[in-house]
Amino acid sequence: MKKIIILFLVLCGAGLGTSCDDFLTEHPSTQFSPEDVYSSPNGVQAVLNSCYGYISQSNGYGGYLHMLLSWHTPTMQLQNRNSTYMVELATMNVAVDNSTADYVYDGAYQTINTVNDLLMNIGLCSGMSEAEHNRIEGEARLLRALSYFNLVRIFGALPYIDRPAASIEESHKPRTSIDRIYGLIIGDLEQAWNMLPEKGAHAHGRPHKWAAKAFLAKVYVALACIKEHPGEPFPAAHQVDKPLRVVKHRPCVVPRVALGEGVAPLERRERFDKSAKEYWQLAYDNAKEVYDSHAYSLVPNFADLWVYTNKHTEESILEMEMNYVTGSCPFMYRYLPGYWEGVPLTNSSNNYGQIRPSREAWDEHNDRYPGDWREECTYLDYKYKCNTTVENENYRGKQYYIYPYTKENYPDQSTSKYEYLPYLRKWVDPTFTAGNANVNFIVYRYADLLLTLAEAANELGGAHTREAVGYVNEVLFRARNASNEQRTEPADWDAGLSQEEIRAALRVERRCELKGELHEWFDSRRFGVAYLTGLIDIHNARIAETASLSPYDYVLPNGFNEVKKNLLLPFPNAEISANYNISASDQNFGY
Repeated sequence: MKKIIILFLVLCGAGLGTSCDDFLTEHPSTQFSPEDVYSSPNGVQAVLNSCYGYISQSNGYGGYLHMLLSWHTPTMQLQNRNSTYMVELATMNVAVDNSTADYVYDGAYQTINTVNDLLMNIGLCSGMSEAEHNRIEGEARLLRALSYFNLVRIFGALPYIDRPAASIEESHKPRTSIDRIYGLIIGDLEQAWNMLPEKGAHAHGRPHKWAAKAFLAKVYVALACIKEHPGEPFPAAHQVDKPLRVVKHRPCVVPRVALGEGVAPLERRERFDKSAKEYWQLAYDNAKEVYDSHAYSLVPNFADLWVYTNKHTEESILEMEMNYVTGSCPFMYRYLPGYWEGVPLTNSSNNYGQIRPSREAWDEHNDRYPGDWREECTYLDYKYKCNTTVENENYRGKQYYIYPYTKENYPDQSTSKYEYLPYLRKWVDPTFTAGNANVNFIVYRYADLLLTLAEAANELGGAHTREAVGYVNEVLFRARNASNEQRTEPADWDAGLSQEEIRAALRVERRCELKGELHEWFDSRRFGVAYLTGLIDIHNARIAETASLSPYDYVLPNGFNEVKKNLLLPFPNAEISANYNISASDQNFGY
């Protein structure tokens, strides 16, 4: 990490004011003294807005995080570019100086550092109500927890930073154990749960307390999987460290909500002294509380989730605003073709269509659920219309098929045997022009929570196994609700499925429901070396059977050590070089 000692970053606007519609939108920042920034509720809110801005910008959910988590998994692929850092990710041969990994790392710590500054100085604001203070601090802790949760799953042990650094020397932290990182994540989410308002008592689009509980469920699932696969991906030396030193912080003027056990979130540690089943139980308990709260519900029609005007629906647990100006790098056109029904979808031929589902992923969905309405809403697997101004007259103004490729679908390319990859459809914005887009990214939605609850219930076994099927069937029922018809596929799961059958089917169902939403990288790693090896073997076997490879279709490494190496990305070399408390010997396995 290129350490940034954050003084005070605020969003500029008329009177530092904000609205319900633009609170997640990134704006330019500048520097002020703590007294200037934190003297008013508007100033404190502006700092919180900058936290959302960092996490949704090009180094986060707005760009590089999508590239890193998509290209570096067998179920998504790179097409259209041969840049070294891209190919490294697509071939699962990432170098320690890969710029995408470095950008993601730095971007997450921008959010973390700004949250730390806010938590340290929010007490300077004397004109804020207790409810408003708690709401702002709760949101900030949720964002810090999310940032650390992404980082620890991608890179492993991390520099533990929970307050602004007073000097360059103080900013140089060693790679501390993941128990400290998970302790901070859990503590922040527990505090957010206590501080955030109930649904209905918050501004539209802002996370309420049930979002914290939903994220806790995902955190405990991750911990359960760590226990089930010891040493994968974290070696024992990275798991448990010395007890965390208690850090005294400036007291806050506004009374804080106490945690249930009286333990401050900044002192909380997870010691990994629980069994996998105990962590599954915690995941189940937290997810079930969210389920029983009725705080969220499924959007009746799956297609409506992806209408660009439908923002912050009843299904959204956490959603990032993506209102970009010309010249930015919105995530969406990384997934889309250059044109859709004759309308340009990108402002640059250098960016469109880089991230694609693999062919075997499309085939898996089609084989598993033939006639699934979600497939039509997820993939551009059929014809689209090329713009009338394209250079090649064979395509100009014509409709043609993308995937699956056949000679009949491409009569003007009869000599080519390339099988082009399908595009994702989820983020098509028909108003997209010249680099402007108004499509939000949903970080976490209720369908994911239902599948998480089903997974936890199934792993508990016994009577919970039957219960798991019911949660999945809620997702499948919604999947059958097409625009003008109630379809028969995907059919409900049979209540007689065994625990192992449910486990295997759930892993496929998560890919079908959540394709392209950045969950597959984390899922494929938490299931362990054997599972990731299986995905790679399927991918490589399909390539071996193809008569002629697409130039962007890559054979992936599949030896045990090579696969284990890819459970984590290399710890950024830029951080090792800049931080005298971290050396090359601290690098992750295999790098």
